[in-house]
Amino acid sequence: MNKTRENSHDTEYLCSVEKELKPIIKDKITINYSSNRYFIELNKIGVTKGNTMLQLAKIPDVAPEEIIAVGDNYNDLSMLEKAGLSITPSNTVKDIKEQCDYICKNN
Repeated sequence: MNKTRENSHDTEYLCSVEKELKPIIKDKITINYSSNRYFIELNKIGVTKGNTMLQLAKIPDVAPEEIIAVGDNYNDLSMLEKAGLSITPSNTVKDIKEQCDYICKNN
């Protein structure tokens, strides 16, 4: 990638980075965004907040339906989908609001 930008908070630029990375990372890495698409996150396939949450819940023997997850962006989606109750603030992105059980006041 020969592109450089002074403002790494540029959504358009991050989307172009994702497009360039996809052929390189193939089925090994997932790409997510956080902080209203200001940051791009790369994780090994299967490493998600949702999977980590479920693994940690096994220690005290907590069932997924007993878990409350709070998140506000795309990198939280796997966690919100797997929790028994999902909560997001009203100033989050529309896609996340649609996946949550409860929308609270702005964070």
